[in-house]
Amino acid sequence: MKGKFNANSLEEKRLLLEEVYSVNDLSTIDTLFQQILDRYVVENTTAYSLKGIQRYKNIKDVHDKKFESMLIKIEKILDKTFNLKSRIAVDISRPNSLSYGACIFLTKEEAKGIAEEAIKDKETGYKFIKRREANMYIEEGFLKLCKFRGLTGRHITAVILHEIGHKVYLPVQKKLNAEGKIIELVIAGISIPSTILSLISPIPAIAALIMVSYVYSSTLVSIRYYSKSEAWSDKFAVKYGYGKEIYETMAEFEMVMSGKIKKDKNIFTWISNQFSATYLRRQLIKRELIKEMNDPENGEEMRKAIKEILKQIDNIEK
Repeated sequence: MKGKFNANSLEEKRLLLEEVYSVNDLSTIDTLFQQILDRYVVENTTAYSLKGIQRYKNIKDVHDKKFESMLIKIEKILDKTFNLKSRIAVDISRPNSLSYGACIFLTKEEAKGIAEEAIKDKETGYKFIKRREANMYIEEGFLKLCKFRGLTGRHITAVILHEIGHKVYLPVQKKLNAEGKIIELVIAGISIPSTILSLISPIPAIAALIMVSYVYSSTLVSIRYYSKSEAWSDKFAVKYGYGKEIYETMAEFEMVMSGKIKKDKNIFTWISNQFSATYLRRQLIKRELIKEMNDPENGEEMRKAIKEILKQIDNIEK
């Protein structure tokens, strides 16, 4: 049974795992990405690097026909599965650093807020009514992270699904981002005049306290709304059975950014985690999984599957 997915609804009953999709072609993408990791991300004396790589940035030179054919196969599967005219390239501008992992570019219509609705089918998943362009970069640093930390082709597929989720949930994410900006402006409207007035106060510390409060509160709002927005795309990956992989990928990102996964052992760690987008996103996924596991409407088999995912997730932080 098919129907239009209302991406504008923030009150969607099932944010996560509303259906269990069986898309066998995605396992082929897993295999192809794994072959890319095995064949093209190699270890040298200083760091992992790509060999024979092409399709990076806007350069069209082909150094290896096999690599090219792998990417074309992945693009064709994404086109068939989601009705996306995909183009995947490797960003090698920062080969020894990790910044964003992967990104997807909006079309001109999407940049203006005009989103194409997706058809939702229990057997085939989500497919856009009108064929959309989907130009994506995969960061070289992310491929190296996967190789170095033992992540698999499934983890790369999970990140690709996350990026496609940005197109599916574009209206929701734009609304969340706009709400965050409004709150930041309200905070600025209150804090900046207060700071100016406090400068003439005989107690300079008051001005400093107000300014510090403004910086921290606006940063906290920005991170929280960013995390809520990104969590919708994370949930899209979970719907296709990649919850464990997207969670593990964010945990690895957190390791890269802070050197460790911080547990809420005390109030200071908890406060620090509130300023970590990867931490907040992981908690949002975990929270929704728990809701779904406790929902009797999901059926025993699905609830057992979710419980197993939660066990695997808990082991990551032990």
